Amino acid sequence: MAARLRGWGWIAGVLIAVAVAWFLPAHIGRYYTQMLALSAIFAIAVHGLNLLAGYTGQVSLGHAALYAIGAYTGALLATKLGFNFWTAMPFSIAMAALAGFVIALPSFKLDGPYLSMVTIAFGIIVHSVLVEWSGLTGGTQGVLNIPRPTFFGTRLFIEKQFVVIVTLAALTTLVIRNLMRSPWGRNFVAVRENVIAAESVGLSSQRVKTMAFTVSAGLVGLAGHLFAFLQGFISPEAFEFDTSIYFLTSVIFGGSGTILGPLIGAPVMTFLPELLQQFTDYRLIVYGVLIVLSLYALPLGVVGTAIRSQTSLPRLFAIDRIAAADLATALPVRDSRQDNPVTIDGVSMNFGGVQALKDVRFTVEPGQVHALIGPNGAGKTVLLNVLCGYYAPTKGTVRLGEQTISGHAPYEIARRGIARTFQTAQLFGEMTVLENVLIGFARHGEGLFAENLVLTPRLVAAERDRHERARSLLDFVGYDGDLTAKASSLPLGHQRLVEIARALALHPRLIVMDEPAAGLNPKEVDDLDELIRRIGERGIAVLLVEHHMDLVMGISDRITVLDHGEKLAEGSPAEIQANDRVIAAYLGTEEVN
Repeated sequence: MAARLRGWGWIAGVLIAVAVAWFLPAHIGRYYTQMLALSAIFAIAVHGLNLLAGYTGQVSLGHAALYAIGAYTGALLATKLGFNFWTAMPFSIAMAALAGFVIALPSFKLDGPYLSMVTIAFGIIVHSVLVEWSGLTGGTQGVLNIPRPTFFGTRLFIEKQFVVIVTLAALTTLVIRNLMRSPWGRNFVAVRENVIAAESVGLSSQRVKTMAFTVSAGLVGLAGHLFAFLQGFISPEAFEFDTSIYFLTSVIFGGSGTILGPLIGAPVMTFLPELLQQFTDYRLIVYGVLIVLSLYALPLGVVGTAIRSQTSLPRLFAIDRIAAADLATALPVRDSRQDNPVTIDGVSMNFGGVQALKDVRFTVEPGQVHALIGPNGAGKTVLLNVLCGYYAPTKGTVRLGEQTISGHAPYEIARRGIARTFQTAQLFGEMTVLENVLIGFARHGEGLFAENLVLTPRLVAAERDRHERARSLLDFVGYDGDLTAKASSLPLGHQRLVEIARALALHPRLIVMDEPAAGLNPKEVDDLDELIRRIGERGIAVLLVEHHMDLVMGISDRITVLDHGEKLAEGSPAEIQANDRVIAAYLGTEEVN
């Protein structure tokens, strides 16, 4: 009920914003109406950049160029081809979104500052085109005489344009809120928080980042379209590099990764230059100082500081009203007779002149617990990284049944039913416990993207089912803590459980565990022993890398031993315990012939 009331509260907020926009201009005059209209336009653009930089963690310094593409598309269609405000709008959005998509595809293969450098270069290119292609863009003079919007034949002057702009800004806020309550919203934040973990549960980080950039560009294109028709003329001067800095400053000041941040940051940054008109030549300096002061005084921005969170994903359901699904629904028993074995066939792995693995061969049978042991530096984790797609083997193959999976991306291997936990727990720190497990259902699809924007009944029903199954999986692994706690705040033992529950959300055929007992106390190790047994009872194979020998010998069906990257032995626990070569490798005694 509380969640439903909050939903109606947001809709009421949209209606109130529109009502205020209808009556306010008569009381504040044209100048302040114009300034508030610009604030609302910039809020739309900042929403777009916030989706990319705040929620997905990809900083763009070229959004002024996308803003220009939206503005010039609408202006040129109106002045040269006779389009009106409404018919040109979809093209402005589409052209900016297409430009964002084209930039995103190659750019997200780059890391760190390189993406920012690419977007800066893109901004320079677009600005140069606006100036130099005078036959189309009007050059430095820009595009003049952009017709005013009309509505059913009635021209909309500034007061009624203000209503349209505020309505679109309010609807944009509502759509962004819907998106961040949906599976796609979780995906954006997951990729920002931990790309390795996201790929391990079947998320393509490049696909998620590209979608974020495309949607972000479309929103900025919409803002550019509104700006062109509000001003009545545009020129390249309005789309210089400092406009990109302005957008980014608004994101940071308002609160990166928050819904309301753009609604705070954009108006402040719109009115600030008016208060500092005598310092027009120093705008970039003022923006820079504001960024630095904001990072020191309000490191999470105004809204982020108020809610004490860098990213707060709005909830679709009240957690206390989510019942755990039946275990048979959340984690059906697999028929191991129908599953294929995973075969490591002659795998070698070189790092320059260092050979980490040499001709390793063994098979993990369906439904079995297969341990992979060996001294430190034996190559166990390297082999797991090869199996899960993080490394491509120098030689040899990994097969799932008859299908070769080595060389595939980690998310593709995860989608084939091979889940992974890590030596150091890889969680999405700013997301809650329940959200971490929900990410594990990415393999099963997010629905159509449009459904995520409007939260269709079908999507909401699917989300409720996922929430119920996620709660059941947390019960299954023995997590009894707060479902709304941030993952970064959990003790190590709970982090391990949440990571295992997230892996189980894939309903995997094989779960690969890399030293899950590391750092656990004796009670937690006993609980882990019991948990792995119960996972096996669900028909899920386990490949276990572990140094805790009591745990390994007690639960394993078969054990493979590595030493210096080579397979030393393989057999049942009893056979391995009696193997002289294994004893020699572990204890450092003279090898028995």
